[in-house]
Amino acid sequence: MKVLTICSAGTVRSVSLAHVLKSCYGVDAIPTGHDLNSQETLDMLSDWADLIVVMQPHFAADLPARNAKKVVIVDVGPDVWGNPLDVGLLRKTHAIAKELHAKGLLKEPGVKWVDRRAIR
Repeated sequence: MKVLTICSAGTVRSVSLAHVLKSCYGVDAIPTGHDLNSQETLDMLSDWADLIVVMQPHFAADLPARNAKKVVIVDVGPDVWGNPLDVGLLRKTHAIAKELHAKGLLKEPGVKWVDRRAIR
């Protein structure tokens, strides 16, 4: 499964979600930025993806209409974390990934989430 995650710059929120999707669910996920990529790049990436997850509703507006059925909006709000590995953000993106999986949107789940703190 190929997942495109989109936030404003493609450096924090989308990176965090892509990391969780790759490491916990075994999907091929690419983070990207709405504001820092050309329309042609966004079009190409959205055509590539099986699922497009946008981190705020307005990021979906510039995606091609032909890919509208692939888009899922998860409104996490603006970036207040500044780091894709921020614990609070990882908790949020893990919950989002878990919800996507529960809804059957992640068709090929890989490894399941492992709480590494529990492994001694």
